Amino acid sequence: MAKHQVKSNYEKRPIISVPGIKQEAWSGWESIKSVLAKAVGTYRKEKVIIAFECYTGVNQTEILTHLKSLWPETILFKSEDVFKSSNEIDKMVYPEVTDDPIFGYLTRLNIEDFFDPEKAQKAKQEIEQNFGLVLVIGTGASNLCKPD
Repeated sequence: MAKHQVKSNYEKRPIISVPGIKQEAWSGWESIKSVLAKAVGTYRKEKVIIAFECYTGVNQTEILTHLKSLWPETILFKSEDVFKSSNEIDKMVYPEVTDDPIFGYLTRLNIEDFFDPEKAQKAKQEIEQNFGLVLVIGTGASNLCKPD
């Protein structure tokens, strides 16, 4: 009897390609801020949107502290502000991620499923209406905007 195998769609080594950047990494905030400032300076537009995708557990406060020191007048949106409540999320994922440690399984939901539709739509409209440098940070940040 053949075993049924399901191919996982979990990305163990996620990559987000950045146009014009090939396999580069920077260490230390001064280096990172220098590269970001240079990249933003290349745009000759009234509005530049940068999305910072973050996994759960990333210290976003630290990131924001450094970004604000680089661009104090920036407009900021946090993806966490558009998520559904914890209770809504628990109810939504319970059928798949049960309290059974053996027979539960990872969800087939997408990140957009975790957004409160009204909050997400409002954030998308506000991001679209703003000018200057707009930073969107958090899990699912790039789903709320069209980043440069």
